[in-house]
Amino acid sequence: MLVTLKTFEFLHEAELLKATLENEGITCALFDAQTVGLNPLYSNAIGGIKLKVKTSDQQRAMEFITSLDQSQKERKGSTCPKCGGSNVGLRDSDGGLKGIFTLIQAFLFTILPFRQRSSFSCKDCGTYFQREKDS
Repeated sequence: MLVTLKTFEFLHEAELLKATLENEGITCALFDAQTVGLNPLYSNAIGGIKLKVKTSDQQRAMEFITSLDQSQKERKGSTCPKCGGSNVGLRDSDGGLKGIFTLIQAFLFTILPFRQRSSFSCKDCGTYFQREKDS
């Protein structure tokens, strides 16, 4: 018997977790993936893409997902150096003169604007910071 482990709004997120679980030897299947893949607007109407696993693998899969979530929280750069908060994400945009210059350069030379997204922003206190280099 299969049980729903998790639901997703987007197909790429479901496929990524499915591949990760299968790499760990956990057999799983995606339900409603083709429907959402053909028309993403149906995702909310049908309850999203369902990732299902065997009942016998449910506990092991949940433990694996929990360990993935925990390791993601523990990675460097995930806490704000000012307030210590964990509500951190990539900086939204360059903005200012640098952003305007990049836009003009991309328009004039018909190139895609290249920028390295290595700065983070804290959603709690608004601080911008760089991730520490791995040693």
